[in-house]
Amino acid sequence: MRVLVVEDDADVINLLDAALEARGASLVAARTAAEMKARLAEGAPDAVLVDLSPIADDIAGALSALRRAAPEAALVLITGSAAGSAPVTADD
Repeated sequence: MRVLVVEDDADVINLLDAALEARGASLVAARTAAEMKARLAEGAPDAVLVDLSPIADDIAGALSALRRAAPEAALVLITGSAAGSAPVTADD
């Protein structure tokens, strides 16, 4: 299983990498929205874990790009802080 992790905290990436690798998954990391798009161009992941911080400038646009590139991928959205988060609608 290939898991794309969109996260700007290196410690969180390392923790997720260790946990996912121990379960046989391959982690592909992206620290920005631009890196996310580049990783998606390399191939569709099976699952995506997205921290909202790296895509905060355009959450809806980033999620739309993600869904176009990987429509079948399981998607988990996370954030460490509710402050400053933009709402995401069901249509996104």
